[in-house]
Amino acid sequence: MLNQIIKMLDLSKYVVRHDAFDEYVFSDVRQYEGLRSLDLDLPTVEELIFDTFKLFYKIDPKFLDDGSIHPMYRLNKTILQRAVNTEEYDRLREITKLDEMNSAVATVSFVRTVISEILKDPEIRRKMSGIENTINDMINTAKQLSDLQSKLNQTKDRKWQNKIKKQIDQLQNKLNQLNDMLDVQTQSISSSVTQIAVSKAVMTASNAAREFREAESALSISYGLVGGQITKVPADARIRLANLLLKNRKLRYLAKILGRVKNIRTSTRKSRIRRPVSEIYDVMIGSDISRAIPAELTKLNIPELKMDFLKRFAEGQLMIYRLKDKDKTGKGAFIVCIDTSGSMKGEKELWAKAVALAIAEMAIKQKRPFAVIMFDAPKSDRGAVHFHKVFTKPPAIEDIIEIAETFTGGGTNFEEPLSFAMNAINAKGWAKSDILFITDGESKVST
Repeated sequence: MLNQIIKMLDLSKYVVRHDAFDEYVFSDVRQYEGLRSLDLDLPTVEELIFDTFKLFYKIDPKFLDDGSIHPMYRLNKTILQRAVNTEEYDRLREITKLDEMNSAVATVSFVRTVISEILKDPEIRRKMSGIENTINDMINTAKQLSDLQSKLNQTKDRKWQNKIKKQIDQLQNKLNQLNDMLDVQTQSISSSVTQIAVSKAVMTASNAAREFREAESALSISYGLVGGQITKVPADARIRLANLLLKNRKLRYLAKILGRVKNIRTSTRKSRIRRPVSEIYDVMIGSDISRAIPAELTKLNIPELKMDFLKRFAEGQLMIYRLKDKDKTGKGAFIVCIDTSGSMKGEKELWAKAVALAIAEMAIKQKRPFAVIMFDAPKSDRGAVHFHKVFTKPPAIEDIIEIAETFTGGGTNFEEPLSFAMNAINAKGWAKSDILFITDGESKVST
């Protein structure tokens, strides 16, 4: 019987099958501070974290049979089985499957939420302690049985043999009772995990993974263009971003707004009808019906004049507009001046910076230098311009954080940043540059 108890203790502490590759991937994302900071009051939480990660990450996760799982850890299987049964699970898997960073973010959110929900039941800790005590009692009882069996084999005294056999029967009955009690306890603790609690945790995890994916996309560091080819950014860069987003609320909010700005820009671009950059300056003879003057086109609706129109169209004798190309828009630098005066604090400030970063992406795609200037009003120790930086390639995450965090909250002065921008244009020879001010107010500029 002792061997059976030892075998039970050697059962798996994990409930989802895994291999060496899963361990390797998980060891990489262990650098994510969200995983490292999960310090929750449940004895099986470490194993639950890895099992949850596998459930979200693996292509086809499989559960172990109950008989292969240590009784203490069957609670984890109940939690994860309930997760699989939720409506949101499949939608979550669309984001996390084979994506280690999205899986890690979702795991942190899921485990933190589900444990906090489970621990609302004041009996849960008592039940966990009860299971642990029962297992310890079974081990001690099995050891006593083993000792008595050895004594029975060694004694020749029939009286002592009968006495030992009686003790063995009593311990065997006790062990059977403990085994039955363990089954009841594991079922009882599993019933403490409600479907509502797990569904809430899955929804929270799905939202967290989606927010991270959107932030990563908005900050343009999940994928980059190298020589026209899409290349995936290494896992350590993604972990670094996840850690920064975890600690920096302002960066999270900026990423959310930047994503909205990019969506607006994309939808506007799709809905815009492309027209030639040209203007009418004369009338000429020709056959380009797209440039025919309205008086010619009206003849198509008059039966008596329709044949005449078709004849002159065939001969190239229609009256059409003569067009000339307009001056093309500037292709020099794009300089964005952001007002960081006190009235801009909060959402206006972040919208301004999100617009600036969206313009940066657009300018760099057009191979135009991009500069950002932040200003308020002059102070005793400095001028109105307190931040300026030029980019010829996409801003690194450190640059984005610096832009997000820079805010002074002074007054407003447009003249100094405008002069600063003009001086930069002249000094660098940026012909046909554009200067954009993003502000919520107005200020006088001398002519």
